[in-house]
Amino acid sequence: AIVWDEYLTGPFGLIAQYSLLKEHEVEKMFTLKGSRLPAADVKNIIFFVRPRLEL
Repeated sequence: AIVWDEYLTGPFGLIAQYSLLKEHEVEKMFTLKGSRLPAADVKNIIFFVRPRLEL
């Protein structure tokens, strides 16, 4: 499964299309928001997020 920062889905789509991710066995994709992630029965989860510096 991949969990996306909603601001990175567009730029990442320029590199890898959804069909390519499916070919590489990406089963589910979620957008990272303020709420909890839905339950997912997957072996691995990868997070694509922007770095933030909180002062």
